[in-house]
Amino acid sequence: MTEREVVRLRAHAASLAAPAAVLLAVAAPLGWAVGSAEPRLRTGAGALAAVVVTWWVLRPFVRWWTTTWTLTTHRLSLRWGVLSRHGRDVPLRRVADLSLRRSVLQRLVGSGTVIIEIAGRDGEAQERVVLDDVPQARRVYAELARLTAGRAREEDG
Repeated sequence: MTEREVVRLRAHAASLAAPAAVLLAVAAPLGWAVGSAEPRLRTGAGALAAVVVTWWVLRPFVRWWTTTWTLTTHRLSLRWGVLSRHGRDVPLRRVADLSLRRSVLQRLVGSGTVIIEIAGRDGEAQERVVLDDVPQARRVYAELARLTAGRAREEDG
């Protein structure tokens, strides 16, 4: 059977709510400082804002943008990293258990956390992959369940 991509996604955009709030919280005081007549205050506020925005806004956004999850008919591929890319492939035949966890806020935005237990060589669940803030989590969970159940039937038959 030929491998085909089922879904490719990244964490739900709602996971960027906190960085967006930080950006808004920094903008008002920075605007006031830039509008003030004191050059030293402008310089200090600009430098502080640059550090805060870089650490608490830009860094989470870049991490969100460069992290992807791809579900194919044969595996789940995880890719992350900016300067050096990292990846992990989980063959669907090694999935021992799936679970879906959704908080009230995640239910409101349609996301959730998908937890995948990976079987070790002896068949026991040995490792766990946690995908946080998965958009359309119920659909992704259902697809994973369908594909892993199909894989188990193929191996048994």
